Amino acid sequence: MADILKKIEKDGLKNLYLFYGTENYLIDYYIDAMKKKFVNQNFLDMNFNIFNGNVFEIIDCAKLLPFFSEHRLILIKESDFFYTGKKNEVEMILKNMPDFCETNILVFVEKKIDKRNKLYKKICDVGEIFEIKSPSKKELIKWIIKIFKRDGKEILPDDAELILKNVGSDMYFLKNEIEKLIAYKNDSGKITRDDINLMCSKNIETKIFDLVFHMGNKNLELALEDYNNLIFLKEQPFMILFMIARQFIFILQAKIFYESGKDINSIANLLNTRSFIVSDCLKQGKNFSCDKLICAIRECRELDFKIKTGQTLDKIAVENLITKYSA
Repeated sequence: MADILKKIEKDGLKNLYLFYGTENYLIDYYIDAMKKKFVNQNFLDMNFNIFNGNVFEIIDCAKLLPFFSEHRLILIKESDFFYTGKKNEVEMILKNMPDFCETNILVFVEKKIDKRNKLYKKICDVGEIFEIKSPSKKELIKWIIKIFKRDGKEILPDDAELILKNVGSDMYFLKNEIEKLIAYKNDSGKITRDDINLMCSKNIETKIFDLVFHMGNKNLELALEDYNNLIFLKEQPFMILFMIARQFIFILQAKIFYESGKDINSIANLLNTRSFIVSDCLKQGKNFSCDKLICAIRECRELDFKIKTGQTLDKIAVENLITKYSA
């Protein structure tokens, strides 16, 4: 995660930066590192400014000299300046740019961009653009191990992977669960699977994955236990039904792509997910034929309609579906 900071130092500080992507944790990490490195911390409130899309405020701020600091850092988040509909605002920024204070650093943060955009092209010419991609499974496991090690804790790679599977790949959620484990094991340096299963909260996707896994393995008892646990946690039956259908669709898509000759990484790109999730879906797919998955998806949709139109009771209907596909 330090590569971008090294590149900024190596290439020399620019006045314009664009970070784009959906991995908010990493983007915030880089912004925080820039803030600490380039802005006088004693006068941070005076020299670190955050805006969304008010072009007049951004322009006025960009013209101000830093206050008792070598640099002012101006953060512009999700302004949509790099996508359609903000042509006039972009023209105003470009027109006023020659008047911006040369010691100010403008950092734009966007989820998506259009590379044909004029502001994007301007930053390409005189600034720096970084696409922040979600880390791979291998990178996340290394990151988890590193955080534990930093706190004097030890965890095996397989156990770090278990955290990843339970919690999901959102780095903010992962960090929160890691901190819970560190606090829990304050007097010990070893993180075990029992600790993880006791302390780490499984996200809804993981719980549904377990439920469908038990359905595929024809383990009705565990499938119903998973379902009742979700009900106990106040998950609504219609939402559980939606998530089951979503998982069936995901398994079917992964299965079809794989059988057509595509590798796991290609499938992950097509489905906009991580490769290890595709691998797990393919393992689940061994328990279901494509025809059975199609029937299950169709039945989920029909059941959803009946629940919404009051033709059946939601809790019992979903329970019957789970029972049917666990038989």
